[in-house]
This record gives sequence, structure tokens and C-alpha cells, in this order.
Amino acid sequence: MGLLVNSKTKQRIYLKSIHSMGRDAESCDTALYCPLCSRLQCVIRYQNSAWYLYDESRNGTYLNGAKLSSGGIRLKEGDNISFPGDQDNNWTLEDISSPSSVLLFNGGEQYIELEKCNALPNERHPELLITKEEDSLHWFIEQGELVKPLRGGDRLYLSGQPWVFYPNDMVLETQAYQIQDSKDELHLFFGVSLNEENVQLVTSCRKIEKDMGYKVHHQLLVILARRLISDVNSGFPLRDSGWIATDLLLRELRIEAAYLNILIYRSRTAFERAGIKHPPIDRRQGELRLRPCRVSIQKGEELVEHSPDIDGVVASPMCSGFV
Repeated sequence: MGLLVNSKTKQRIYLKSIHSMGRDAESCDTALYCPLCSRLQCVIRYQNSAWYLYDESRNGTYLNGAKLSSGGIRLKEGDNISFPGDQDNNWTLEDISSPSSVLLFNGGEQYIELEKCNALPNERHPELLITKEEDSLHWFIEQGELVKPLRGGDRLYLSGQPWVFYPNDMVLETQAYQIQDSKDELHLFFGVSLNEENVQLVTSCRKIEKDMGYKVHHQLLVILARRLISDVNSGFPLRDSGWIATDLLLRELRIEAAYLNILIYRSRTAFERAGIKHPPIDRRQGELRLRPCRVSIQKGEELVEHSPDIDGVVASPMCSGFV
């Protein structure tokens, strides 16, 4: 991600996709304390897969010692940005990669670059999960049974150490959404062994079918799928269907809350690796569900199906079954 380093103080600045610098500390992302600088001195913007510098000042901004003319200029790694009356105190662009969201420690001496789904400090021993909703760009933190929104500047703790969340989502000027037809709907097919110890998952989305194999975290998904089918069969509206208390899940799976977070993380990342943009796992305070989608569960010769565009549950025998 874009990184500026101050030549004197060695301060590190992780650039937002639109990053302002100036004397107005209340409105600018980076405050400048040079008396000849303007309230808004310059803007660094990420566009067309590159960083550009725009001068917005009265006295000028300097790039590699030369005063900028009007308009934006494309930056390259190693460029130096300085300001009138204080040209010895400049900033060097040390990283020109695209913006990303991070957790910062000790003012930026260390950082963790965030993906859509994160188990921290690691997958084997997650203290918390941090996830992002693709459509809304909202971030959430999940710790134990606590689920809450995560906003810029929020402080959180990993192994007792404070980290600060620094969102840096790219905001597109226009977004077009196309309504998917029924052929693009997500279909989850579960094959459950007679002793319930092995669960296979096969996904189908946009005519692409993928065998997700037999995984421990599929046992969590099939429990959620059964609750979804049961609620719909009982007449619940789809928006209220499928929710199950996490303490009930913990008892049914006979696991601790920390291991439940591992299962959730592995399920979400498996869906993403399968090319499913929106992993169908919803979570709110104390509850979890499989987001309504087409579901089939086969155990032996019994097949139970649910589709969100029908009002009931259909059960039919199959010629072959899972054992």
C-alpha cells in the first residue's frame, strides 16, 4: 500500500485512496506545521492504478525539488515531496502499491494488511475475526460472541497489545449492479454420512460447480442449513429464517467459542477461494445463520431441499445415497 516516510522524524504515513495534507489538522489526513503551507496544501489520489499528486496551495508544493504546475502528476517510488519554507523536511514515497485497509501498531511501526476475512493473530489461535461486507464496505469485528461494527480509529487488542484500525477502501465513483437470474443462484449440496461424522459440500454458482470435499467446518454449515430449512418449513419469513444461538451451536458441536471462530473463518475463506463473492454466513450478536439460498441435504437415500423462491420444503428419495 502507499507509504510516505518523513525524512527527519521517520514518521510513516499509510496513504488513503484520497489523502489530503495541510495546516488544517481537523480536516486534513496529515497535518503540516509549516507556516507557509496552506490549510489544504496538496492531495495525493490513487487513480488509474497509480498515485497522483495535486497541488492545492497558494505558495506551491515541490516534487523532487521542482515546483508543481497545475494539474496532477503521476508519482513513482522514491519521489520526494516538500513544501515552501521547509524543504529540508520532506516526505519520500517508499511504496506505490494500491491502497488497503490495515491495523497499525505503535503509530505505524508495524502493520497488518487486512483482507475480506481475517483471523487474528492467526488461524490456529484466533482471538478475533475481522470481516468486510463487499457491497456496503462495512467492517465488523467478531470476538467470542461479540459482534460489532469496526470504524476508522477504533482501538482493538491482540495478545494484550493495542492496534488501531485504519480503513482504506476504494470507493468507486459509479457502481452498476445487475440482477442475477435464477441460473446464477448459489446452491449448496450437502452429503451427510449415516453416522453424521462426515459431511461433503458441493457448491454451484453461475453454472460453476465445485466439490469442497469433506471438511470439519462443513458440520457447522449443515447444522445451519437444517435450521434454515426448518424455519422456512414452519412459515418463518426468509429475513428471519435460519438464525441459531451460538451457545446452542457450541453445545451441539461440543466446542469452545474460540474454535467456533476458526470454523467460521475457514468456511468463509473456503467460499471465497471457490469464487463465491459473498460467503453465505451471517452473524449478529449471539446468533449465526446460513443466509437463505438453495440448499440440498442428502443423508443415505433421503434428500431434503429448500429453495428461497418456493414456499416450502421438498423431500424426495434418491437412487443412491451417502453412507
